[in-house]
Amino acid sequence: KEQKSASLDLIHKQYSKRGYKTALTLKDHDQWITFFAAGNSGQVIGTISVRPDNIHGLFADETYQDHLNELRQQGNKLSEFGRLAINSDACNRHILPELFYIAYLYLRTKCNCSMGVL
Repeated sequence: KEQKSASLDLIHKQYSKRGYKTALTLKDHDQWITFFAAGNSGQVIGTISVRPDNIHGLFADETYQDHLNELRQQGNKLSEFGRLAINSDACNRHILPELFYIAYLYLRTKCNCSMGVL
């Protein structure tokens, strides 16, 4: 729970720097499967969250439902990536690709997803 809270704090910090409002709570955050990268001190320096498609659909359906339904009809099992945040002080160019890679591996092997959307 401590790392989830730290990842949520990082999301709030990075999104608000860019003028985005985030009213996320730990309960909202629990709808996602979250991966984080930690620095040498154990502090969360990067985070990405994923959601496999479910009976309620994806959050992306709010905007792209027609297109996503077309992909589903083609036999794709969808998932979505979101809540990406990197601590700009970390300055490690490997964090972003590593976060996407671990999230992709999880979705592909554990959830049998064939396609991810942002």
